[in-house]
Amino acid sequence: MTQPEKLTPAVRPLCFVHQEDWIRWLASHRYAPKSKDAYCEDCDPVHQGEMIRARRCAFPGTTFERGADGEVVGRRPEADASQADLFGDDARTG
Repeated sequence: MTQPEKLTPAVRPLCFVHQEDWIRWLASHRYAPKSKDAYCEDCDPVHQGEMIRARRCAFPGTTFERGADGEVVGRRPEADASQADLFGDDARTG
């Protein structure tokens, strides 16, 4: 099983523009299992595009797929830790 990221209120990814949004996301996902894709799973192509243009996306290679239930889910590529560090995110591969 993949180890979860260190997701804490104090370590807000840059793609969460407001701290309050990050806190709400953490609260709603507190008991859900974390995958290597973490918060990118809940992103969407429109938000990703906005964050890429604003240079606030640590994982611009994230792709989106539609699951069997019709929900769009973001999937991170294997990340280059040096790139993610530029954007204030802890990258993991696997």
